[in-house]
Amino acid sequence: MPSTPKLGDGGRVVGGVKVVGQAETHHKSYALRYIRAAMEGGVELGIRADDAKHIVMQTLRGAVDVLAASDAHPEAEIDKVTTPGGLTIKGLNAMEAAGFTHSVIEGLRASTKR
Repeated sequence: MPSTPKLGDGGRVVGGVKVVGQAETHHKSYALRYIRAAMEGGVELGIRADDAKHIVMQTLRGAVDVLAASDAHPEAEIDKVTTPGGLTIKGLNAMEAAGFTHSVIEGLRASTKR
């Protein structure tokens, strides 16, 4: 993790850092789970798994680059690429209706319980 103010357990959980004894081991399980789910969705839509993986990775790189280049909140960047009645907002709303944000938050909370 970069040199930042002490964030305690919350910072370790959000950043995917597990504390094991004195050593910190970084894991990316949460992001990898999203990648797997997006790949499975691509396959369901008729995209080969390897192609779906490449598309998802490029999409995530683009999202990270956008956030790294600005101080904008992710929601502000989402607003820039959604149009009223468009496919992006329909997809985002379907993800939320299925509990996307809630699932992520609950997963983070569960990972703090020993």
